Formats: sequence, C-alpha cells, structure tokens
Amino acid sequence: MIVAAAINGCSDNQEKNFSDTSTIEVLTYSQPSPTTPTDPNSPTVPNSPTAPASATLSHQDKIAQTPQETSPQTSPQTSPKKSPKTPQEMLPDVAAIVQQIETTSGEIGRDSNGTIISVDLAKGRSSVSDEILRMTLQLPKLKKLRIASGSATPETLKQIGKQTNLEELYLQDIPIDNNTLAEILPKLSQLKRLTLRSCNNITDQCTESIISLPKLYLAAFIRMNLTRKGLEKIVESRKITALDLRQCSLLTPDNYSLLKQMTQLTDLKIAGFSIDDSVLETITQLHELRGLTIEDTMISPEGFTKMTANAKFAEKLTSLILARNSTLFDTHLETLKNFHRLKRLSVNSMMITGTFLIALATEESKRIKIENLSLEKSLLTQEGATALKKFRELKSLNLAGVAMTQELVDIIATLETPEIINLSECQLDNEMLKTIRTMKSVKTLIVTDNPLIQK
Repeated sequence: MIVAAAINGCSDNQEKNFSDTSTIEVLTYSQPSPTTPTDPNSPTVPNSPTAPASATLSHQDKIAQTPQETSPQTSPQTSPKKSPKTPQEMLPDVAAIVQQIETTSGEIGRDSNGTIISVDLAKGRSSVSDEILRMTLQLPKLKKLRIASGSATPETLKQIGKQTNLEELYLQDIPIDNNTLAEILPKLSQLKRLTLRSCNNITDQCTESIISLPKLYLAAFIRMNLTRKGLEKIVESRKITALDLRQCSLLTPDNYSLLKQMTQLTDLKIAGFSIDDSVLETITQLHELRGLTIEDTMISPEGFTKMTANAKFAEKLTSLILARNSTLFDTHLETLKNFHRLKRLSVNSMMITGTFLIALATEESKRIKIENLSLEKSLLTQEGATALKKFRELKSLNLAGVAMTQELVDIIATLETPEIINLSECQLDNEMLKTIRTMKSVKTLIVTDNPLIQK
C-alpha cells in the first residue's frame, strides 16, 4: 500500500495528472572542458602543477626567459581562432533546467525514454518568473505545458510558438494579449487542449485564432472576459467537443442558449451566479453530453430536478461534478438515480450527509455502478457511510475534508473494493489509521494534513 504524507511521503490528488518523477533518473548533459595544448619545448614554470615549488632555473634558462626585443622580421604570435560549438555544446543544460523547475515547486513528466515531455509551472496556481519560463522553453520536445506567471514578457511568451510538439497548453494569470496569442497559436498545429485562465488582456478577439487550430478539441475559458460575441465565434466550431466556461461573468443566462448549436459537445463545465435554471434547460438539449460540471451556482432544486428527470439527457451522462451549489441537499440529489450510466460522481463542499446514496442503490437491478466517488468537505453521517457498501464497483473514494470519527472509520474499513482512498484533512489519529490500513483492496491511501497522525 502506498501511504501519502505522514506515512511515506505526500501525494497530490489534483487533476493535473503529471507523471510521477520520484523514481526517474535525471538526464545530465555535461559540457566538454576546454583543454590547452602543451608545448613540449616550453620551459617548466615554477609553482606550476607540473613542477615542484622548489625547482630552480639555470643561468641559461633565466636568459631564455628574459624578454627580448622583437625583430622587424618577426611577426607577433596571434591567438588561435575559437572553434565553433559542437552540437553537444549547443544542447540545453537539462539538469540545470530541471533543478530550477523543481525549486519553484514545478513538476516534470518524461516518456519511456526519459525525455521530458511535460512541465507544470502552475502547480498550486503559483507564479514563476520570466527567467524560469525562458529556461523551460529551451526543452525541445514538450507535449504538455502549464504556466502561471504574472511577469512573463512578450518576448518570452513568443518562444512558446517554437514548441511545435505541444498538444496541451495551459496559461494562467499571463500578461498576454490578443496579438501575441494570435502569433503563437498558428505555429502549434498539434495542439489539442487549450486552457486560458484569468488572462485579463485576452478578449473575444482571440476566439478566431483558437477555433482555427486544426486538432483542438478542448477549449477552456476560466475567469475570462468572454462575451456573447466571443461565444458566437466558439459555437461555429465543429471540432470542439469539450468546453469550459466557468466563471465567465460577462456571459448572461441568455447567452448560454448559443450552446444548442454545439450538438457535438461531450463535456461541459459551467460555474458562476449567471447560471440559472434556464441554462440547465439548455444543457438538457445537448444529447451527446457525457460529462457535466456545475459549480458555484444558485440553481433551484426544481430546476435541478427537472434536468435530472429528462430521460434523453440522463441516458448518456457518465460523469457529474457538483460543487458549492448551496441550494441543493440530499433529497434533491436522490433524483440522480435516473443517471443509470453514471460512473463518476463528485459532490463537493455542499451541505449533504451522503444519505442520498441510499436512493441510488435501492433497487439492485437499477443500482448505479459508480466507480469514482467524491464527497469532499461534506457532512458524512454513519447512515451515509453505510450506504457506500452497496456500491461494489467503487475503485476510488475521496473523503478529503470530512470530519472523521472512529465509528465512520470502522464503517469505511469494511469496504472491499476501493483501491484509492483520500482521507486528507479528516482529523485522523494513529488508531483510526491503523483501522484503515487493514483494508486489503487499498493500494493508495492519502492522509496528508492530519496533524494528529504521528510518524
């Protein structure tokens, strides 16, 4: 069993999914040391590495070393020309770049050959300097790049255009404007996933170059200055199948009706107080939707119930993420029983106890076969925890931030199928942990930020 944090190191359950580099050898490219040719006829100098300090010179040697006047016929000796750099010398110092990335809490990922193909400079949504970013962009074969930097210069940002292998690009808090982005994107013909987050100098104008990317299928605009004009351009795309419009505060509920044109959408993320029941009504008309995220809204219980009751919409949804929707409680979530194909369910930071899970498994023939369940920062009760036993396909269980008691721990320890359990920030102590570690199915146990656990 792999135990994170207080047991055998830490684990990060963020959604970035970068490769673990803890057991991967760092490649080092050593620069060849310049050597000076030795003249076999030159005298040995005292105190040099090749002669002892006590060595003495003969009278003739001293005369030989006395500076002589240069005759007119003798040309002064010229310094040899420097040789051009070898291809090896022109390679970036990968080891130094990796060290700089790791000092900023960044992460790298490698392929099976050890080549660095992904760099995350936005971990924890921190910010890196322009110098670190410039060094990172020397790595030649990046496929995945995440950047958060408030100090990046236009000159450095334009270097992103040289990363022609990029398939995923994430830009957060970057002082980039429409013109610079329009200069970069046409060079990234392999780009499949693009995320812009809190890039305040970007406006609707950028959408033209974005939808022109030939392989782009995921476009995310998080906390961006996107208006109806920009959304009108986005919905023209027939290649984009995953769209993230969370916290785009300039969009009105009526603007979301444009999404009806994107009949190809399979994944949609929305968030903010502009999301109301009319937006949910629009969503139910996206019949190819497989994944849906709804966060930080004031949707009504009636609007949510109407959405979940739409049979044509419910029959294909396999992933549902709900977070910080303060008007929804356990009784309203019982209608999720209509989502028969649901495999992933997250109900995070909401006033629920988990008792809604009972309704989802009342009839064995209609029981939802959830494989990935998150009840992070909920108010889980013993009744709700007991309902978990009915989900025998459960592989991943996230209870981070749930205040644990010994009674709850004892119930969870009886689950037979979870392979990954997150119990970070759960007020666990050593006795509770001892009970959890008896679970035979668990391969990864995350217990970070439990100060009562002693090593």
